[in-house]
Amino acid sequence: MVPLSLRPQPRWTDNIMSGNTKRPALTPSIEMSSLDNPDKKYLFPLTVCRDDKAFDLALTKTFKYLGDPLVIYTIEGKVLPRDIFPKFVKKNAEFLVGPQFFEFKIAYSRETTKFNTCKDHGHTKLQVFVEDYAREMLKTMDDVVLRNSKGDILDLDQTVGAAGVLPGERLICTWPATDVQMASLPGSSLYGPGRMK
Repeated sequence: MVPLSLRPQPRWTDNIMSGNTKRPALTPSIEMSSLDNPDKKYLFPLTVCRDDKAFDLALTKTFKYLGDPLVIYTIEGKVLPRDIFPKFVKKNAEFLVGPQFFEFKIAYSRETTKFNTCKDHGHTKLQVFVEDYAREMLKTMDDVVLRNSKGDILDLDQTVGAAGVLPGERLICTWPATDVQMASLPGSSLYGPGRMK
């Protein structure tokens, strides 16, 4: 296993799954930190499970980038054994490929999350991105949190340009009362303490 100090540290703009480290990743990322070295932070983009090829590509590209034994996580933070993936995961479900013994710092509940893609870089108020979501959830605007692709909470009174939102960036709406703070710790694997069969 490559020592943490020697590993390249991905930025949120690094699209590890595609192997492209220059083009910004438009999928939301989850911040993870090593249980051995909590001060060391990594951001891993989520990948959508559409078929076997999507998983194989994500696993191959991520392995080449990090050079470590990898684990497949569901969005809930569970570790999946490779021999049953992706049959165990619903089609179009999101998953994450990353090193073992890492802890989730940011995750979102699928039931209380909506994605909006920013179409411009102009003077549109950010509050327009949460209006429909608030109505759907029967919540007021004050109940809804809007985050950028890095997971930062955005000020709804700001415009798209002032908030630094990029054209094509996916904005994430969540209801704070049901935001999920989860951890994938040793022992959370389906097969025991941090192991996969």
